[in-house]
Amino acid sequence: MCGSTIFDVPLTSSTAFNKQVVGMSPTAISITDMKSYRDELKSNKPVYYVPRERIDSQDEFYILSRNDSLVNHCAWYYPECSSTEARKLLKSADVGTFLLRNSSDPKCLFSLSVKTQRGPTSVRIKYSGGLFQLDCEDGLSGKLPKFENVVSLVNFHSTLSKNDKENKCLWLEPSGKKSLPVLLHKPKLRKPDSLKHLARMAVNACQSDIHIPEISTDLLPIPQCLKRYLRDYIYRL
Repeated sequence: MCGSTIFDVPLTSSTAFNKQVVGMSPTAISITDMKSYRDELKSNKPVYYVPRERIDSQDEFYILSRNDSLVNHCAWYYPECSSTEARKLLKSADVGTFLLRNSSDPKCLFSLSVKTQRGPTSVRIKYSGGLFQLDCEDGLSGKLPKFENVVSLVNFHSTLSKNDKENKCLWLEPSGKKSLPVLLHKPKLRKPDSLKHLARMAVNACQSDIHIPEISTDLLPIPQCLKRYLRDYIYRL
């Protein structure tokens, strides 16, 4: 897990969570039933990756530049949002509302702030070897999916949480409790999406294999310029 001496966002306003914890995210992800979780991964056909053995500076520059381009397409990305501001934005929101922001931890690039049943909290997004992963229990680091960009990560976990009827994925509190199901149902928009981008996401939502252009986007009866536009952002959020 990413080490830090401060929380990004307290889990609740309770004094029990105002104490600083070294070496723990304010929240991390935990899996209660790994076999069922793996079955869920297969049924959702996620696009995730294994870390590269070696990544040079040129590859890393491309990966991070591409990631920045994608997150800046998202109306739920708040680049200048602090942990305090995130808590205020999510305080009155519905459970499952979330936003992406830059992490206050220098060891992490981003944090995902989300409204849980106990109030707003955050989980850091780790980056290593060209891939992004939610902060998690140490034993899950090698099992939890890793992604080439943050939007793909959030898109996957949002889809998975909507189908997780048995609450196999739980937020892990600093106390070690695993009692809050991972719910990522609704992005908190900073601004309205453009009509063009909304249309793109609507098309994406109708494609079962949008991440494989040869059997999805390329088969649509539309001009090549529109196919390229769809390929630039293959997500549903």
